[in-house]
Amino acid sequence: MTQPDLSALKGLLDGHVQDEGLRPLARRTAIPLGVIRSILEGRDISSSNLNLVADKLGLEFYVGPKRELGRERAPEPQDDGDVAFLDHFDLQPAAGHGSLGVGAPTEPIPFSARWLRRHGLRPHAVSVLEIRGDSQEPLLYSGDTIIVAKQKVRPKSGRLYVVARRYSVQIKWVTVLRRAFELVSENPAYQPERVDIHDNPDFYPVLWFGHFIRANDQPVTKEQK
Repeated sequence: MTQPDLSALKGLLDGHVQDEGLRPLARRTAIPLGVIRSILEGRDISSSNLNLVADKLGLEFYVGPKRELGRERAPEPQDDGDVAFLDHFDLQPAAGHGSLGVGAPTEPIPFSARWLRRHGLRPHAVSVLEIRGDSQEPLLYSGDTIIVAKQKVRPKSGRLYVVARRYSVQIKWVTVLRRAFELVSENPAYQPERVDIHDNPDFYPVLWFGHFIRANDQPVTKEQK
C-alpha cells in the first residue's frame, strides 16, 4: 500500500473508532485490537493484516499490474480541505410496496466538510443515497437525495430510517411496538406494514434530505382551503 492508501485507511478506521469505540469495533469486525492500534499509530503492519482489515471494512486490498479500463472501483471517499467526498449509492426500485434495492456505489458526492461538522456528521460515518419510488411522497420524491448513517441503531418511534431486511431495503417512518415494528409511508396509497421483531431488520437513521422545488410544492392559498 502507498502512503496515501495507508492514510485513507487510517482515516476510515479512526472514524469508526470515534463512532463506536475501539473495543466495540474490534468485537464487531473481529479485527485484533493490536492491528487496529498499529494502523492508527502509523506502525508497520503486515500485508496479511492489511488484507484482513480491508476485507472486514468492505475495501479492496490490491497489489499488481494496472487493471483494465472499465474495471476500476469507485474512488474511496476522502477529505480535501473543506470538501468531503461522501460515498454515494443509488436505490433502485425492487418488488414490494416502497421496497428498494441498493445498487453499486457510484461517483462520490462532494459536500462542505465544514457544513457536515457543524451538524455533527462525520464524512466517514455517513453515505449519500439517491432514492427511487414514491412511497414517501410528498416528503421525498424519486430522485431526491438523503444522507444516512452507516452504523445501524436501535430504532425509536416517530423517526425516519432506511430499513434493511433480507430481501428489501426501504425508507420508512418507524413505530416501535411491543414485539414488532410498524413501517409507515408518507404516501397514503401505501398501507402501514408490521414487521415482527424476530425478522431482525436493521435500522439506519436518515439524517438529512433535500430535493428541488416542484410545482406541487406551492403553498395552499385561502381560496384552495
